[in-house]
Amino acid sequence: MTGNESASPRAGTLAARRAMEDGAGRGAYIDDLPPRPPRPFRWMNIPALWRARNDRVARVAGDPVDEMRRRWMAWLREQGRTGDPVIDAFANRDRVSCVVIGDTGEGDVSQWVTVPPLRAVRDESDFMVICSDVIYPTGDVNDYQAKFYAPYASWDKPIFGLPGNHDWYDELQGFMYHLCGVEPPPESFWPIRRPPLWRPPRPRGGAAEAARDARPPGRIDQPAPYFVVDAGPVALVCIDTGICGVVDAEQGDWFVRVSSEVRKPKVLLTGKPLLVDGVYEPGIIEGQDRTIDDVVRNPHHGYVAAIGGDIHNYQRYPVPTGDRSIEYIVAGGGGAFMHATHRIGRVALGTVTEEQFRCFPLRGDSLWLYAATLVPTLRRMVLLAAVMPFVLLAAGVGVGFALDALFGGGAWPWVVAGLLFSLPLALSAVVWQQVNASGAPGVLGLSGNLTPQQASTWMGQQLDEAPTVAPPVDVGREEQRLMEFVAPRLHRTRGIFHQFFSEIFDVDTPPLYKQFLRLDADEHHLRITCCAAIGTEAEGDPPLVEEWVEIDLDPVRAALEETALA
Repeated sequence: MTGNESASPRAGTLAARRAMEDGAGRGAYIDDLPPRPPRPFRWMNIPALWRARNDRVARVAGDPVDEMRRRWMAWLREQGRTGDPVIDAFANRDRVSCVVIGDTGEGDVSQWVTVPPLRAVRDESDFMVICSDVIYPTGDVNDYQAKFYAPYASWDKPIFGLPGNHDWYDELQGFMYHLCGVEPPPESFWPIRRPPLWRPPRPRGGAAEAARDARPPGRIDQPAPYFVVDAGPVALVCIDTGICGVVDAEQGDWFVRVSSEVRKPKVLLTGKPLLVDGVYEPGIIEGQDRTIDDVVRNPHHGYVAAIGGDIHNYQRYPVPTGDRSIEYIVAGGGGAFMHATHRIGRVALGTVTEEQFRCFPLRGDSLWLYAATLVPTLRRMVLLAAVMPFVLLAAGVGVGFALDALFGGGAWPWVVAGLLFSLPLALSAVVWQQVNASGAPGVLGLSGNLTPQQASTWMGQQLDEAPTVAPPVDVGREEQRLMEFVAPRLHRTRGIFHQFFSEIFDVDTPPLYKQFLRLDADEHHLRITCCAAIGTEAEGDPPLVEEWVEIDLDPVRAALEETALA
């Protein structure tokens, strides 16, 4: 027996399917958008990738984040913030309700669709925690108005945050200013060797100060980038895993100590999930042999759940530990592009089986969404690859003639034209090779008319399971070819497009598959609810409950008391 009860109403899944069948009307979030709706955020463009280069730099040339975090904590102590970073405003409550939402900060429609369901639970909630990546693409201090203050202007309760890897790309200066209320230290306090090509933080302008000064009432500064929320019946232990998923030695010692000293059932909140996409990632603590998960699974610490962001969907893995289980949850679907769930293979992680695993969107719905989006987008990409060489050739000839008119030497047009023509031809050959390796020529002529029920049936066949939600339906040869391309089998050669499906085919039109968690705790139980945000909800509609799990806290509390007496 695990002691946990769960249910899967699948309201979000059914609402998304109905929206697709009805033509996916616009939801009430349109009323919340600023006068100029935000442009869709896209990762597949050179400026965004270049701005976010610190990710690659940290992984290749050395990660300075651990040392920077230690400097930030020293600077907080210099500012008079001594003692443990604890938020105790809710410590005396018999009941606590909060929202946990991950990877929010794209600032476009995919973030704004979460606003109406968040507002529907606002009055019942005590606070919100953003679990990883508050701001994309670089955590810039000047992006908070559009991607933090504006979307959550109606949330007049405290909002706390955990830094994600993107928040560290500006050395955490935006996060510390807006969420912790602290000015950056002088450079003399910051003698850290930065690796080559590291992107320095962007200078702050007057707009950042104005945005922070105008924040809604009820907001309070959090004490540090990692902290504990004493939430009455439970405690939320929030850690900062930086860019590469490492907890520095100072934070690691603090994490181990509070895990032992706080004698309440606990939930870990982290920027990097410990179980994700069917893979175990236990987490590194600098200078220690034990991992983050070793601390979580220690029965004397009383953890009942570990929730992480970073991956933009919902996943849940109930892991048995003795006579109960710990819920490992991925909750990064709060606004960024959706990471495909149909790429998650059959789950077999020791005691966690496919039958116990849950995700949102369901694999079949993920497959349907990307199949419906892929064919028209891929056609445009192939057309662009075919036309671009000739466009550049014409431009090269024009430039060549202009140079010839200015400087003479009749060979200029051909030299320039040859250079401009050869490069795009080479690139086009590479692109076509990858498209061909992906099997795209065979699907470009398909209609893309696939239903979620067909995708669910086909995914069930791949996983040797019955389809979820809907009964099996017939799948035609054309639909099967399309799904085989979108969800390739492992033994077949695939091109580069399959590695970046989620980023390339980012969707900003309802129905969407965003979600957040609602945590409701009293003395005896903790309920974790996955609330879906589809984008077609009307103002005042209750959140769509995709699933919930209820954890019995009595045996955990009893075990903690026994440990204290011993």
